[in-house]
Amino acid sequence: MRGLPRFVGFLTLTSLLLLTAIGCGGGVGTVSGEVKINGQPAPRGLIVFVGQESVKKTASGMIQNGKYTVTEVPVGKVRITLQNIAATDEDEKDKAKGKVKPKPKPKKGKPEPKPLVFPQKYASDKTTDLEFTVIKGDQVHPGIDVKNE
Repeated sequence: MRGLPRFVGFLTLTSLLLLTAIGCGGGVGTVSGEVKINGQPAPRGLIVFVGQESVKKTASGMIQNGKYTVTEVPVGKVRITLQNIAATDEDEKDKAKGKVKPKPKPKKGKPEPKPLVFPQKYASDKTTDLEFTVIKGDQVHPGIDVKNE
């Protein structure tokens, strides 16, 4: 009879260690993908994945020419925010040197295209409607195409 409580204790401890090793309820993933605005690659920006668990962990990365890769993204359901980034220092230097790129003139009868910026609704995890379920390991998001109308 003395051996039975020890065996049950050993079995319980072993089960807990196994569950911890497997990573029950937690972990991180790496998410890659593409972000478009009105069907065109987003020139630059910031993408943030906000975990929806009790502790809202976040992970973020840069969007360059529509592409991004974000590591350490919390596993589970996340909300995605997209934020605009101002012109880079090099863009500002070009302006200061007088090297401003001229805007293309709209063709007759066609309105001028909207600038490729993210609408304000995507700037906060409270207002965005973009969601994704992250799993452990590497994964590719099916793509985001927001409308700037």
